[in-house]
Amino acid sequence: MRIATREKILEAACRLFYERGFHEIGVDVIAKHARMTRQTLYNYFESKEAIILGILLQQDHWRRQAIAQKIGDSGRHPENQLRAACSALLEVLGVARWDGRLFLCAASTFLCPHDPIRQVVREHTCAIRKMISKTAARAGVRDPDLFAVLFQAIVEGAATTDVIDGDGMAAETAGTLANLLIDNHLRRNRAERFQGAAERDFKSCKPTVSVSSNAETLDRPAKSPK
Repeated sequence: MRIATREKILEAACRLFYERGFHEIGVDVIAKHARMTRQTLYNYFESKEAIILGILLQQDHWRRQAIAQKIGDSGRHPENQLRAACSALLEVLGVARWDGRLFLCAASTFLCPHDPIRQVVREHTCAIRKMISKTAARAGVRDPDLFAVLFQAIVEGAATTDVIDGDGMAAETAGTLANLLIDNHLRRNRAERFQGAAERDFKSCKPTVSVSSNAETLDRPAKSPK
């Protein structure tokens, strides 16, 4: 019962924050939409900021689970796992945009580096980037940290575009860019591995006739016919 009430508060607050932003929504409005008294709400959360923290921590947990689940369902091939991990993050934009925007909104609203809400956003960003980097490394990406930064820039850029346009096309565009990014990095790695293998094979090859033997043959006078 207590868990259900807490989830009810978080769900109501999440939708209100998405629709109207953090500043315009107070505890009274959240309590009203959650169909409970203000005092009941305070039994679970001491402030509006505590509710925001609760939402972000919940979304952080869900995102990490979604990525892990996608990777697990994609099989053992590292490239498939990388595409699945990226797809899991993009689904936040395409399926539940009102969840995905909250991290962006929180980062732009709570600017103090020591604010607990901003710290949660920062920790979430670093954790997701690390998951993508590890998956990229298993797929053979030469610079997995750079790949993770570039991919995250695509996701965050799409989230910003979605806030501005609101037409739901940002996730599709981001998906196209993400696949191009993966293809480019993996194709480059394959080309470099092929080139390296070719160079090693060339160096390992030994000539069948040495230069000195050729010289001796050329210097030797020809036999006169009998």
